[in-house]
Amino acid sequence: MCVMDHFQDELPLAKITRDSAKITVEQVHGLMSQVIKDILFSSARQSDKTPSDQTDPEPMITS
Repeated sequence: MCVMDHFQDELPLAKITRDSAKITVEQVHGLMSQVIKDILFSSARQSDKTPSDQTDPEPMITS
């Protein structure tokens, strides 16, 4: 009887652990895809930009 009670108590904990692991893996995959997209697209923007084609605003210098 004691073994069955322990087994029944462990099932919800095992399910929570398994679900948490799945959520963590999904989050890591999402972060990796964001980093890869950022690397791909920001490098494409930087290679297209020439020094004479600067679209960033000039810094404000106050004296």
